[in-house]
Amino acid sequence: MKAFYLLFSLWVLCSSINGQTTEGLVGHFPFTNGSFTDLMGIRDCSLSSHGTDSYFLVEDRFGNSDCAIDFQGAIFAAGSSFRNITSEVSISVWIKTTDKPEANRFVVTKYGYNFTDVPICGYTLYFNDTVRFDSRDENWRHNDYMFSNYSKRVVNDGLWHHIVGITHASPAKLEIWIDGTKENYQEYEWDLVELDNPLQNLCIAGSEQYNSTPTFKGVIDDIRIYNRALNESEVYELFIEENPNTYIETNLTTAFTITPNPTKGNIRITSVNQSSIPTEISLFNLAGTKLYFRNFDFNNSVDLDISSFAKGIYLIVIETEDLKTINKIVLQ
Repeated sequence: MKAFYLLFSLWVLCSSINGQTTEGLVGHFPFTNGSFTDLMGIRDCSLSSHGTDSYFLVEDRFGNSDCAIDFQGAIFAAGSSFRNITSEVSISVWIKTTDKPEANRFVVTKYGYNFTDVPICGYTLYFNDTVRFDSRDENWRHNDYMFSNYSKRVVNDGLWHHIVGITHASPAKLEIWIDGTKENYQEYEWDLVELDNPLQNLCIAGSEQYNSTPTFKGVIDDIRIYNRALNESEVYELFIEENPNTYIETNLTTAFTITPNPTKGNIRITSVNQSSIPTEISLFNLAGTKLYFRNFDFNNSVDLDISSFAKGIYLIVIETEDLKTINKIVLQ
């Protein structure tokens, strides 16, 4: 059987959201061709007077010219418009930086003072070598802010990293993810009620409220804001399908079907032509590590149990003498 080398790379344009998680998407700033447009049509971003005018259009993570923003003191603001965010929010963003700050930098934030009896509320994604996601409930039943704890990994290595911050409402829990992996989290004993701050603008690379906090210095690409908590599979999906180093071949013969997908662990692989042929089946994780291999004479269908593996996205490679298929499968 011909040797098979599993190569990952995904050819997508910086403006594409096909196949992406769109439920609850209430803000999307891909910066395509230098545009500050919110693709959800709620409120575009513009240069804020609270920062400098120092920013540059640069290549995004796919090498597309003028599809990402290099922030060097500038702050973008997208208004205080209501995005139907109440007790849950998820922020997805790609960043690349070599900055080594001495204090927290705001990457994406809508956080600050509100009313006299509710001093601070909102949510913010911080960078300080590592990353952290914070929030504060407008209900103010608890005199403290909530946070995910800092990630274990640093992200100022000059490489692209996918960052996701998530709040869960009941009970309150905050999570921080890097490149499809949950880095840290913090759970609380109460529920979140209201996170949106109607008096504060949604800001990128800095804060209009906290002018003393230095701005984020580095490249930001493809910001997505959801009014709900993304689940593990959805975070993986955003990472894998928007990752320039991840490729799933799409020009392959669809001679097999895999059901159910997503799965809790048990799957059935069925041959479309129902012929008995020598077949190899391999299971890979997204790092390219082969986790499972089976070589047998395929006859109509075969059942596999992958429930022993961690939840996430995997690739099943099915190869015969004449064809090969690569299939993405989600293990819940």
